[in-house]
Amino acid sequence: MKKGERKTPDIYYDPLARFTPEEKATLRQILVSPVYVKLLRVVEGFKPSSNCGMAGSTGRDAFSNDRANARLGEIRGWELHIAAIYRALTDAPQPRTETEPSYPLSGTMQLEPKIPEKK
Repeated sequence: MKKGERKTPDIYYDPLARFTPEEKATLRQILVSPVYVKLLRVVEGFKPSSNCGMAGSTGRDAFSNDRANARLGEIRGWELHIAAIYRALTDAPQPRTETEPSYPLSGTMQLEPKIPEKK
């Protein structure tokens, strides 16, 4: 790497990546550290504003609803990304290894006519 060159990490989804308990403990310490909290406060300044030109009650046109929807999608994506960071550290429930018993006649309707008994 040359002097002054910035290198960004190669980020991609790895479905097999899991955190060990030690890694989770380290990440939880990072998330509450004052430096990381300060970083999140600075990053909040880049969050899309809910104010969108030509999408409010004043100055509307044919595309106002589309602009408002796009802005709400940006805000939702922003909030979901932050929530995903915290969600990655929660312990997900283990998948069931046993299958539930299925009974062949449990979901069928019995439509055979029955003759009432005489008393």
